Amino acid sequence: MDAKLAHLLVLTLCWGPSFLFIRVIVHEVPPVTMVAGRMLGAAALLYALLRLRGGRLPRDRKTWLHFTFLAVVGVVIPFVMVGW
Repeated sequence: MDAKLAHLLVLTLCWGPSFLFIRVIVHEVPPVTMVAGRMLGAAALLYALLRLRGGRLPRDRKTWLHFTFLAVVGVVIPFVMVGW
């Protein structure tokens, strides 16, 4: 099997079920709540990985404003729209 095809199949197996689960869970949970849960879980995992690698969160306000803007525009709005 070609490596590119194998990568495509792995991506399909990773991303495909998430859309199915969104379709199923949206009947029980509002889209904003669903996105909040997914983002909190992902943030907890990333924070744990950061701490395991000896990293620390930035402390300056400017960096956090950039993080907030990117999170809202690049993650929250698109995920809520997909769930909606």
